[in-house]
Amino acid sequence: MAAIVLCVLYCSSCTTRTQNLEKIADFISTEPETALEMLEGIDSDRLASRKDKAFHSLLLSMALDKN
Repeated sequence: MAAIVLCVLYCSSCTTRTQNLEKIADFISTEPETALEMLEGIDSDRLASRKDKAFHSLLLSMALDKN
């Protein structure tokens, strides 16, 4: 159930990729599998800034470590 809600939030057209990364960071500790799936679905080359790319890499490393 939570994964469905998170996917809906992730796919919402009104949120930016940065906001999506922040949302993933909020639940990465409690739902690392879902976070990993979502992070793998983000094309890091399409992230707007180096800051977002670095944040994505950090979150991806964290999710991989927790799985």
